[in-house]
Amino acid sequence: MANDEAKKDEFDVPDLSQRNRSVLINNGILASFNQMDSVYFTSVRLTLNPAITAGTIYTITAINARDCPGNTIGTTNFYDFVLPEQGGLSDLIINEVLFNPRGSGSDFVEVYNNSSKYIDLQDWKLANYDFDDDTISSIKTIISTQYVLYPGSYVLINKDNANIKDEYPLSKEETFIEMSTLPTYSNTDGTVILISNLDVVTDSFAYDDDMQFALLNDDDGVSLERLDFNRPTNDATNWHSAAENVGFATPGYKNSQFSTSEAVDDPITIDPELFSPDNDGYNDVVNIIYKFESVFFSVPA
Repeated sequence: MANDEAKKDEFDVPDLSQRNRSVLINNGILASFNQMDSVYFTSVRLTLNPAITAGTIYTITAINARDCPGNTIGTTNFYDFVLPEQGGLSDLIINEVLFNPRGSGSDFVEVYNNSSKYIDLQDWKLANYDFDDDTISSIKTIISTQYVLYPGSYVLINKDNANIKDEYPLSKEETFIEMSTLPTYSNTDGTVILISNLDVVTDSFAYDDDMQFALLNDDDGVSLERLDFNRPTNDATNWHSAAENVGFATPGYKNSQFSTSEAVDDPITIDPELFSPDNDGYNDVVNIIYKFESVFFSVPA
């Protein structure tokens, strides 16, 4: 018994019974310590009552927590967490693709969460399409640990974070996921395929370098950007070269050529009425929106 007490003093084993009130969670959730989750006392397992619900952001706060030498936790004592939901068809969409980087630079695929769900990217995959074998090929796992993508958020998937930041200084590094290797995306044409953790194809984009802005002198390092989240991915008119004034790509943030088609009452609407297709990011694309009460067909006599 004396030896046991000596060991407890030597290793300063935390007394969990005195720490039940050191953690608070908002939204009426009570947290109690269940057990240490590590022999080195670096983590604990909590029991929550009632259970948390999917899609709700909770904040956990540590109050008066101390380490073994007795140092009290500072002001960085809280963390937001959420129970993610399963992503389905078109919840996550392909939003921007760089398939022809400058020199030996990295390709990238940007994914946008176009849903109201908090979706865990763990075990989601990228792939391409092998037209010779008529199969999905080169399947690569994006990330093998938990990574929750919030609604309306972007993630930039590449194989060289430093290269992307060097080439595109305006990019948002906090959105980057670096993979050891990407599927092979041809510089001229190919298909980007997004596969869920359930091995279901949720989005795919067939690209071609003919989709780039026709007046570009050189399309090396120029990404293709999606114009409208809610138009079909494989509508070729829903894609445009990234604007020159942002450096020809927008890794991890809103596309330079972003444009939505609003519902209208007029039979035909042109938006904008004046446009200038010079790839400067301002009114480069015109939308012709039509709404007819009936469909007419002209049948040859």
